[in-house]
Amino acid sequence: WGYAHHGDTDIYLVSVSGEGEDYCGDPAKYDWTRLNGKHLVSHNAGFDLIVALAGVERNVFTSFTPASWSCSADLAAYVGLPRALADATEAAFDTKVSKLMRNWMSGKHWSDAVAKKKDAELIAYALRDAELCLDLWRTFSGRWPANERRLSALTRGLAFGGVHVDAVGLATGITALQTARDKAEADIPWAGGGSALLSLAVLRDYCRSVGVEAPDSLAQDSDECAAWEAKFADKYPFIRAIRDYRRTNMLLRKLEALQRRLRPDGTVPVNLKYWGAHTGRWSGDAGVNFQNLPRGEMFGVNFRYLLRPAPGCKFVIADLSQIEPRVLAWLSRDTGLLAQLAAGVPLYEAHAIATMGWTGGRLKDEDPDTYRLAKARVLGLGY
Repeated sequence: WGYAHHGDTDIYLVSVSGEGEDYCGDPAKYDWTRLNGKHLVSHNAGFDLIVALAGVERNVFTSFTPASWSCSADLAAYVGLPRALADATEAAFDTKVSKLMRNWMSGKHWSDAVAKKKDAELIAYALRDAELCLDLWRTFSGRWPANERRLSALTRGLAFGGVHVDAVGLATGITALQTARDKAEADIPWAGGGSALLSLAVLRDYCRSVGVEAPDSLAQDSDECAAWEAKFADKYPFIRAIRDYRRTNMLLRKLEALQRRLRPDGTVPVNLKYWGAHTGRWSGDAGVNFQNLPRGEMFGVNFRYLLRPAPGCKFVIADLSQIEPRVLAWLSRDTGLLAQLAAGVPLYEAHAIATMGWTGGRLKDEDPDTYRLAKARVLGLGY
């Protein structure tokens, strides 16, 4: 949405192929009524739809009403092909497609292609993309069930509808995180020396100079790094500063991505990628994963509290009660676990009782850390 509505975005080319259509050129010169009542397919249909709506809003071309609009990228993912068009067509048809033209056009306008006499090459490239998209659809759409096509379309609708955001709170949170990040940076001795601030090599050199061991990784999910911080942070302030810089910078990037995508009506798109994982699950997209939002408050900022229900609505927490591990227990005939579940014991607590020595009461309330570990074990090892 932000791309399509940016002042510098030039909607200069449309490519249409199929059912006697073979047009690639100026959108203003195309007869868009030819698409009324047609079934359209494009690779990344969510993007094309938003650009089309922006083109109508900006009077680049006239509105049209197709019967439906499907996504061949989602189709490719469903049938086990790579999502990108060039990769999908190479895997499906052993056809290599050069992306040199697209790469050359990055940051350029139609006038640049004309000036460099690349307009004919660009038109040929764009038309070929439409033809390849159609080839994928004709070859594989019969393997894509109707209910999955509907999920694909519903996912695009959800993304486009978006969610309301507390814009004032968002701006305040960004300022608070920038302040906290700057304070942390000031406490990192080599931050102003031109070296990469989070460079592991630079960190190791500095640690050697002060006589302290360095971790093998600074990854956010590294247990070794977490243990290193816990052991040395109180004695060496730069270690706490590195930890605070990483945490604030990570959350700040998410908030900035949210702000960049904020639309005039106070909403941001909730981008989800249909069949983003090989299991068929959705995955996050476009910089903010709404399926895995940061928990709790950090430096006075709670990401989840920035999301707001639409006027007259409210948020409802709806869950299928650990549907995947429960089905896995049934498939693997784990009758002991199923018996505990039937007796009302929470799933992760039942796992902790069976395998982690838990003998207390409600695990989630009495020992949240063990509860999270039990959950990670069940979900991570169950498959």
